[in-house]
Amino acid sequence: MVYKILKWIGIVLLALLVIGFLLPGKVHIERMATINSKPSTIFQSINDLHQWNKWSPWIQYEPDMQIEYQNGGIGKGSSYTWVGKKMGKGKMSITESSAQQIVTSLEFEGMGSANTTFSFSPDGSKTKVKWAFDSDDHDSPIYMKPVGRIMNLFMDGMLGKDFEKGLKNLEEYVQKISTKEEGYVEYIMEVQLPETHYFKTQMQSKFNEIGMNLGNMYSKLGKSILDKKLNVAGPPLGQFPDYTPGDSIANVIAILTTDKKCTDKCDKEVQCGTWPLRKAIKAKYLGPYENNSIAYQAIEQYMKEKNLTPLDFPYEEYESDPMEEKDPMKIITNVYWPIK
Repeated sequence: MVYKILKWIGIVLLALLVIGFLLPGKVHIERMATINSKPSTIFQSINDLHQWNKWSPWIQYEPDMQIEYQNGGIGKGSSYTWVGKKMGKGKMSITESSAQQIVTSLEFEGMGSANTTFSFSPDGSKTKVKWAFDSDDHDSPIYMKPVGRIMNLFMDGMLGKDFEKGLKNLEEYVQKISTKEEGYVEYIMEVQLPETHYFKTQMQSKFNEIGMNLGNMYSKLGKSILDKKLNVAGPPLGQFPDYTPGDSIANVIAILTTDKKCTDKCDKEVQCGTWPLRKAIKAKYLGPYENNSIAYQAIEQYMKEKNLTPLDFPYEEYESDPMEEKDPMKIITNVYWPIK
């Protein structure tokens, strides 16, 4: 009798093993929600990994899990690792980041890997958000495939509820922060800056007059560059040494780069020079200019995490002309901070 029971158990297990191998190794799960907020606000809440603890269902399941951020925690190339009693160990990395979608890769220690994709599309004053999950057991040990493929049959029911909860949490979170458009950092990365020729001039300015004064300073620089028979080589730059948010007066340096080195003497108010090859941290900021301190904070956090030392004062590159771009959330300011 015992032999017959064991025999049938063996037959059932063998059948499950065979069935498991025959089942597909790929899984696709997706959920969608329409959120009453702008795409840019939703984007920053996902693109900045530091904000996931405000809405991620898995972090909420184990709020005391250990999380460490890498590469600034913002945008493509950034990541975080987690260690928890309930959630185990793993790593999530942003592999793609654009206004239309964000793609992340997930590595579960001892359990394989997967990808998730967040897609955004405007819907009037709201935003449609699709959250998709895709996994493939091609990198799983062969002995794990049958069990894993059988478990895949139940994945939509198990993970789908978490995705629905996460989207609901995300909606509640972005509605709290969308009352003010702070702007956001699209990405942060280390760059190699080429040798750069420049003209610059500086002055003391009241904070609320910086925009007007910069315009006048760039006009002066442009005239000086033209007089030297040189050409402007890129967007205007601005530097604010020793400025602290809240100061009413700032030391403002306006800079224009040129295609060639200046070999003539400039007047007392205009200086020319050349920056050598150097490394820097770059943060791409989108939003109202007055809130771009977010980019500086992100760079400081990045340098702290990577144990990097600043080499000089940071400076700003004005990729967008605020006189032409009427939507403040589309104004692009790149912040560069040279490092040793």
